[in-house]
Amino acid sequence: MPSKVVTTIEDALDFAEVISYPVIVRPAFTLGGTGGGIAANKEELYNIAEAGIRLSPINQILVEKCISGWKEIEFEVMRDAIGNEITVCSMENFDPVGVHTGDSIVIAPAVTLADKEYQMLRSAALNIIQAMGIEGGCNCQFALNPESFEYAVIEVNPRVSRSSALASKATGYPIARVATKIAIGYHLDEIPNEVTGETMACFEPALDYVTVKFPKWPFDKFVYGRRKLGTQMKATGEVMAIGRNFEQALMKAVRGAEISQNSLNMKKLAPMSVEELREKILAQDDERLFAIYESFKRGVTVAEIHELTKIDEWFLNKLMHILSLERRMQSETLSDALYMEAKQNGFPDAVIKEMTGLSEIKHVPACYRMVDTCSAEFTASTPYFYSTFGEEDEAEEFIKENASGKPVVMVFGSGPIRIGQGIEFDFASVHCVWSLKRAGYEVVIVNNNPETVSTDFNVADRLYFEPLTPEDVENVVNIEKPDFAAYIARLAQTTGRTLNSADDVAEALCERADYFAAHGCLCADHGVDYCMYAEPEKPAADRAFDRAMRGEALTREEIDAYKTRVTIACAKKYASLNWVMQLHFGCLRNTNKPQFGLLGADTGYDAINSASGVENVAPLLNAFAENGGLPKMILYSLSPNDNTALATIAGCFQGGGQVGRIQHGSAWWFNDNLNGMKQQLTDLAANGTLGAFVGMLTDSRSFLSYTRHEYFRRILCELIGSWVENGLYPNDEKQLRSIIEDICFNNTNTFFRFDV
Repeated sequence: MPSKVVTTIEDALDFAEVISYPVIVRPAFTLGGTGGGIAANKEELYNIAEAGIRLSPINQILVEKCISGWKEIEFEVMRDAIGNEITVCSMENFDPVGVHTGDSIVIAPAVTLADKEYQMLRSAALNIIQAMGIEGGCNCQFALNPESFEYAVIEVNPRVSRSSALASKATGYPIARVATKIAIGYHLDEIPNEVTGETMACFEPALDYVTVKFPKWPFDKFVYGRRKLGTQMKATGEVMAIGRNFEQALMKAVRGAEISQNSLNMKKLAPMSVEELREKILAQDDERLFAIYESFKRGVTVAEIHELTKIDEWFLNKLMHILSLERRMQSETLSDALYMEAKQNGFPDAVIKEMTGLSEIKHVPACYRMVDTCSAEFTASTPYFYSTFGEEDEAEEFIKENASGKPVVMVFGSGPIRIGQGIEFDFASVHCVWSLKRAGYEVVIVNNNPETVSTDFNVADRLYFEPLTPEDVENVVNIEKPDFAAYIARLAQTTGRTLNSADDVAEALCERADYFAAHGCLCADHGVDYCMYAEPEKPAADRAFDRAMRGEALTREEIDAYKTRVTIACAKKYASLNWVMQLHFGCLRNTNKPQFGLLGADTGYDAINSASGVENVAPLLNAFAENGGLPKMILYSLSPNDNTALATIAGCFQGGGQVGRIQHGSAWWFNDNLNGMKQQLTDLAANGTLGAFVGMLTDSRSFLSYTRHEYFRRILCELIGSWVENGLYPNDEKQLRSIIEDICFNNTNTFFRFDV
């Protein structure tokens, strides 16, 4: 392309007359194209040239023929001192030339090139790095005329650049590491590929997936900033997404960019007319992608948008495919096949619900594929994963084969770099990972920023390159959730014990109780689905332990044997520490299966368990007593049907030198209401235990603090007042005051040893 380096505005104007407008101005040695731009006439060139010369540290600009509308292609290449050279990655801009590559959506590998075009540009990049004698990494940017095989070199960066970070994370090829080793004298055929563990660095990466980079702009902070995109980079950061196809990767990238979008439907564009959308597309701002999508929804054709933007029709047809799936979900019954097709093309469950109008859908969890740099030709040894649907789960397989027994901690990265958030957040993430690894944990990191050290493949034990959204993160949590063996391994590591039996576990838990007692702990809570009881025989408990450690399914009898023996041992320990032991049961956890799939375990959706096992409470308490360990107890069930039984059981096990030794707690919202409180207080009074009642034993009263406590006190006062009026309680204000104060405060102080 005709071009000339100039140092004065006059020379710039003169050269523009020779090559004709429009022209591109590129200042020397400025970052992100600062001071540059496209000039369509003399006036624009004068202003841009003046700024470019002034901002260039050497007062120099390049004036060249404008080739806006051509495809923009990048090649990341690598060369060593003896001439070995490879192409690491090809990349293609969604936007044609005219938008800075840092402000464009970028796809890797290049997807719209014919083989001849690809080989031509690849050869050109390798010839450039050879001719320049570069040793290490190099980024070559090309403009390709879509109507011919004519191409131009936009720029050559003989260094590791921002694009290198993207290429490295997109392929799993450690560009910076390899470039460093080349710098100290290694050759490509001498440097092992740490991802495969089998090939050398001279082996060119091959991808069986698509990556999409999506920019992060600061317009949420600079609300009055000019949003038009051009040759000056305005993005502050970016996210990268990996998918099995372009649609899946694009949808991931959009929701991961933290721009309040979980699809391509931007609500503020919906009221616009077709003409207004056309003007917005021509304005070429940060919302152009969504304006194009909205235009398709209004009937604008691919050909029309291509003519308007010069965006390749391949990309536009992919957007149309996403739209067609939306329309199918809006018009068809959501079958399993349609749901899976939507997931395989990047739709999150929230969008599927919105499109179908369904409040609940059957969630299918994600599976994970490994980034291996070689299209699965060699088995990767580095755990670098991305999600998809309906395929073999390589993450699950990897975790099983490489289980260390260490407890697992997940660290979430900070996502795209934005104003006010930069390298310090990445520093914190990485050092958090390193500290946890030194402390003996397996560490998993989830992040989607290619420009961070936290997403290097060898920082954490496993890397999931995923959007930081609830559904995407929950999918990772579900694949990484610890099992029984992992819990036992963590307990063993914490206590420094070898745990080979149920009694070993009980002893370890008792040791932890001593630790917590030393730090001021006064109580322990045991939450179970139902109150279990089985004869606490050691052989049965140990068989259950052994089978659970092998990951085998256990019968209820086996589970009860193990739980009973361990719980009896814990109760004895609590009694020796003078702790309060709470036993709560009668709950069906995670009742709503679709929500369980969406949110994960123990995030609500609890219901009453009619099979609460209340009949086992008395045998269990007797076992505690026979073992010399019946501590102060709080008993509650989520089921109101158990209240009367629990009140009477509490009355049967009083004594032992402790007033109100066994308490009947109020279980959650099903009992913690006007009728539930009155019934509970009446049952306690009938059993003669009301005066020793600790009146605030419930989650919800604690949660709502003073107002809830006051609600309970007023109900108590009203109820006792009615008993006085009916002659059931004496009309003795001093005695009545004492009863109220004891129930609402003094009993709690004594029971828990608060000493307030």
